Amino acid sequence: YNRLSAERFMKTLDAHLATRTFLALDRFTIADIVGVVGLDFARLVKYSPPAEFAHLARWLETCRARPAAKAGV
Repeated sequence: YNRLSAERFMKTLDAHLATRTFLALDRFTIADIVGVVGLDFARLVKYSPPAEFAHLARWLETCRARPAAKAGV
């Protein structure tokens, strides 16, 4: 049940990110940090978003490519 709810929300995020680079504004914000951290925690239970969410995947890649993310900050 939780997985289905999460994926419904990710589908909404994917649609939202179809026309935006970041979640809340036209720049990286705390909303992006919280989103990435949430999805990173999902990896602990061996979960990753479905590949069909291409915009979400692009956003994750963009966020994870930031210098602070690469440095593990």
